[in-house]
Amino acid sequence: MKKKDLAFFKEMLLSAKAKVLEQLDFDKDQLHDLSKKEIGDIVDRAFYLYEKNKTIEISEKEKEQLEAIDFALLRIEKNTYGKCFKCGKDIAHKRLEAIPWATKCVNPDQCGK
Repeated sequence: MKKKDLAFFKEMLLSAKAKVLEQLDFDKDQLHDLSKKEIGDIVDRAFYLYEKNKTIEISEKEKEQLEAIDFALLRIEKNTYGKCFKCGKDIAHKRLEAIPWATKCVNPDQCGK
């Protein structure tokens, strides 16, 4: 991959990482706010647990995305970014624009065919 393209994707990844970190901070604040709320009747408790679980689930997905972004940034440094893990061919530029942390071709079942 050309250096210009690598710089473009690195910037995309760093921007995505900043957004995820910002969202994780928001989720942390939201959990903190939920823990401060006074829990009343059973309906309030059920809603509190639902909101808490939803926030935790979102945070877990964001953490996974953050790991994928960090791994993509590492691949840029090692000059292996943009290669499919399954077939070793270049991942389509448009796919990387949509999901810059992608590790496989659009259809990995068709890799190498």
